[in-house]
Amino acid sequence: MGLASWGGQTRVYNTHISGFREITQTGMSSSVLGTPALPDWIAPIYLFNTTFTDVEEGAFALMMDPIPKWANIKDCGNFPCTAPNNVLLSFKDSKWEGATIDNPLANFQIIHDNDGFAPFVDGCERKETWNAYMCDKTTLGIVEFDSRDVDRMDRSVQPVNVSRQGTAMKNVLNSMMDHVWDGFYAGQIRQTRFPAVVDAELGSVYDIAYTGTPPKKQVFELFT
Repeated sequence: MGLASWGGQTRVYNTHISGFREITQTGMSSSVLGTPALPDWIAPIYLFNTTFTDVEEGAFALMMDPIPKWANIKDCGNFPCTAPNNVLLSFKDSKWEGATIDNPLANFQIIHDNDGFAPFVDGCERKETWNAYMCDKTTLGIVEFDSRDVDRMDRSVQPVNVSRQGTAMKNVLNSMMDHVWDGFYAGQIRQTRFPAVVDAELGSVYDIAYTGTPPKKQVFELFT
């Protein structure tokens, strides 16, 4: 049990992925890409020059939802922590051979089927079997912001709503999980830190609305 690190990203180069079927010979489901059961921060993944050979549509990706049991006083409070809703997979110079997904692209991005964000992003197509959207874009990123006030570990300002001006977007964020190993009692110690997926197109303007009083000292970093 421990606090999530700030930022970070994964970069994968020159990979060949071959022979993935949605249903295996033993009747099990499979997927090339997915997201882990992490409540606080899932680092963006960038894949360069990836070759996909005989990868079926239904076997390409599967994004997890926030786990409902996180919604309790010892973990995330009134609703689950929201890192799984704010993930980004970004592909550049991809190549496709044999059986492929529908509408394969060389450059594209994948985001979670986050109903407060994904439907309001131009150029994105919903992939129901992936629990995700595939986007003909290169401008998606994740902005992470954090309180640096002295009470940042025991003060609640969530839910935080992130919206893009000119749209009906409302990406609802929860703060990070209480990771105190506290036996019978809730530690009530949670980082006032939030990752949010955004479309960082030039000229886009976002509003960040806190439920509580905004911290006086904050830091923001955009990962694209």
